[in-house]
Amino acid sequence: MSDQAALLDAIREQPDEDTPRLAYADWLDEHAPDGKPSPARGPSARADYIRVQCRLAERPYDDPEYPALLELEEELARWLDAHADHTHPELPADLEWGRSFSYGGDGAYRRGFPDEVEYTDYDEEPEENIDRITTALGQAFRSATISTLRLEDAYGEEVAGVVNGPLAARLRGLSLDYFADEDEAAAVRGIVGSPHLTNLRRLDLEFELTPDESRVLAKAPNLGALEALLLGETTYAGLKALGAAGWFRNLRSLCLWMNSRDTFRALGELPPMPNLVHLALVGDVEPTAAASRRFVASDSFPRLARLELNQLRLPLDALARAPWPLRHLSLEGVELRKDGVAALVKAGFAGSLRVLELSGCRVTVGSVQALAAAPVLAGLKHLNLSGNPVGPGGLTALARGPHLRGLRLLNLNRCNAPKSPLNASTVQTFLAALDMPELRHLMLDELPVGVPGARTLAAGGFSRLTKLDLNGCGLREAGTRVLCESEGLPDVTLLDLGNNNGGKGPVKLASSKTFPRLGYCDLRGSRVAKEALAKLRKRPGLWV
Repeated sequence: MSDQAALLDAIREQPDEDTPRLAYADWLDEHAPDGKPSPARGPSARADYIRVQCRLAERPYDDPEYPALLELEEELARWLDAHADHTHPELPADLEWGRSFSYGGDGAYRRGFPDEVEYTDYDEEPEENIDRITTALGQAFRSATISTLRLEDAYGEEVAGVVNGPLAARLRGLSLDYFADEDEAAAVRGIVGSPHLTNLRRLDLEFELTPDESRVLAKAPNLGALEALLLGETTYAGLKALGAAGWFRNLRSLCLWMNSRDTFRALGELPPMPNLVHLALVGDVEPTAAASRRFVASDSFPRLARLELNQLRLPLDALARAPWPLRHLSLEGVELRKDGVAALVKAGFAGSLRVLELSGCRVTVGSVQALAAAPVLAGLKHLNLSGNPVGPGGLTALARGPHLRGLRLLNLNRCNAPKSPLNASTVQTFLAALDMPELRHLMLDELPVGVPGARTLAAGGFSRLTKLDLNGCGLREAGTRVLCESEGLPDVTLLDLGNNNGGKGPVKLASSKTFPRLGYCDLRGSRVAKEALAKLRKRPGLWV
């Protein structure tokens, strides 16, 4: 048996260990270097991808390199999609796999290797499906690194049958969504009754749990290894029942879909969860002032480092009083305005933030000015302001603010609003004044960058960029050509030039000497000249 085969066998036989995975990464560096420019820090992008995903799997929010790891994971994944030899796992025909190298928490790959499969070819007879699923899983476990199963449209008894078979002991992840017979209770009972789920690390239940189902799940005796739980919806009584379970209190990551104020109220009444570092709450709910105060004042989440609130309208003055050591805060669709941002920058955790995402939060010029003027945010590495009407004054504040010079990622996608319109001159002035020497990822989709802005980007002041999004930016042929002929963007790996009427402008992209590290480039919707299309389509990673 070759060294490579022995290492792959060890990875399959020791699914919880990083050591054989990292040893395989070392083997790749030595025996399978890329042979072409890539975003990798070492000889092999595939090896770097394994190392980066192993580190991110630990949820290293306190690691100073955490923001850089997020960037690198995306760059490596997109580059590998274009350039790697795709040796897909040997899977039975009954199982589907996502194929693309994943990033950002998508589960097709985990810790550097193919991980999640889905069974979709259901027969009419549940017993037949149980047999086919377990047979296929057995083959996948023997031939591939698969450890997570997703079932959608299953019957409850089919889920119960699969998890109560001995092969379920090999599962590290289980994802369930939409039951064709609406018998979620049978699936929950099956999970609780299974003696084979002692190694399960991740459980996604993307459906509504009734109070009775939550009480049953809370009594599961074999979920002690569980680290991450996603619940589609639950109730106040259901969440309180789960909070009494020892396995629930030991979670490291919890994602909840909220459907009522009462469910949110239960969060503040949970017993301490000393290992929880990641909490995601999704739902169009406005908690009461009392529930909000209790939530942030509780001792339920003493180590919380990453908080995501999607559409959940938690009062920002209450959130600012939270004692958590947050490193990553994501607010989506949560109205902030100036008062909300002012409260955030006064929060005790503001100085520890490294990633701040405020997508679609109605952040206006005054809010951006407050962010840019806050010395406490000097440690911030990622700032996402996408979908906000920042206006010309907001761009000026970002360019002139001395406290955001350390940013590695700035997302201004879709920030051109009718009430605070931007023009090409404003954007060009902003780009010319921008002083962020560490900037790697810059996203400007749907801003009027135009030809003047393209010339500024190409002039050399953005030489450290590895990702540049310019979809729908009015570049036209001249602006596209300026960028594609520039030597001032040598490290770009991810490039979006779609919907820019590029004409013959992108023709030089056909050569691998143009952006030599390129892993992904979107030219769709750009009306590329017909004579250039054939050449462009030959280059891996180009979408035309």
